[in-house]
Amino acid sequence: MKKVIYLALLATIYSCSSNNNEDILKYTNDTTLGLSRVNLKTVAEKVSADKVLKEKKNIHNEQKLFLELVNKPKESGINVDKPLYIIVDPGKSNTDNEPNIKAYFEIDDKTKFQKSMSDITRTKVTIDKKDFIYVDGLLTGSIKGKEAILTK
Repeated sequence: MKKVIYLALLATIYSCSSNNNEDILKYTNDTTLGLSRVNLKTVAEKVSADKVLKEKKNIHNEQKLFLELVNKPKESGINVDKPLYIIVDPGKSNTDNEPNIKAYFEIDDKTKFQKSMSDITRTKVTIDKKDFIYVDGLLTGSIKGKEAILTK
């Protein structure tokens, strides 16, 4: 469950390559459980992350991560002018209770993305020459043009 929360929180910082909802449908199928669209710029404007972090003493690590991501979305190397899409599919097997969560977004600056995501998540996020995204050495996603998709 911790991984699901981690990826959902990580996904909130991402945005999509266009406002055309047709783009996202190519990543869904008949078994898709949910699809959410998030405007990161609006969330960042409405949530006072600094205030929450200062006032709340019993915030869990996952909640702190979310607030850090929302606090500075423009510094992430991600295009916050586009919506974020989160896709939830069933787990890979009938005995797998954890859903498969994917994030679809647009990257403006790969170097900023790697650094900010590594700093915020306290993991090593890298993008290789073929535009595959790795988190702590595990293949987690890929980039095509400016479009990126991550999965757990």
